[in-house]
Formats: sequence, C-alpha cells, structure tokens
Amino acid sequence: MTSAEVGAFIRALHGERLRPAFLAAVVLGLRRGELLGLRWNYVDLAGDEPAVEVRQQHQDEAGLVFTTPLGTPVDPDNLRHHLSGITQRAGLG
Repeated sequence: MTSAEVGAFIRALHGERLRPAFLAAVVLGLRRGELLGLRWNYVDLAGDEPAVEVRQQHQDEAGLVFTTPLGTPVDPDNLRHHLSGITQRAGLG
C-alpha cells in the first residue's frame, strides 16, 4: 500500500469496532492468524519501543488481545467481512 492508501484505510476505520486490530495489522504487518492469535503476554508496551512477539496459535482463548464483545475469539471470516467494508469505504476495493 502507498502512504496515501494507508491514510485512506486508517480514515475509513472511524467508528469500526475492530479498529485497534486493523491498526495493529497495518503498523506491525501482522497476518490474519497472527493478529487473531495475539496474546497480551506477548505484548510489551512498557519498554522504550512497543514490542510484539508472534507465537504459534494456541487452542485456548485466554489472554487474546482482540476478541468479540463477549470475549470470544474473532472469527477470521468476520474479520475478512469487516475488512471488505473498510476497503470499500477507503476506495481501495
């Protein structure tokens, strides 16, 4: 993506419930599985620079960074559905 496209994408995230997830994906370059499997114990926000350690996916749901409002894992198909709407609003799809 060009910087202009990234800007349009970020503006299109306004009001999006999964905005933090999509921002993390853009800024950190995480793939869908890495994003949805990200756990708080692998996120370090206390250092001079924020750091994320990507690990293999786990089967349990404990400690996920990005969840549904009920605290359950985000379904990958739902993430893709949200992404489709965002890219259309941004004029990228």
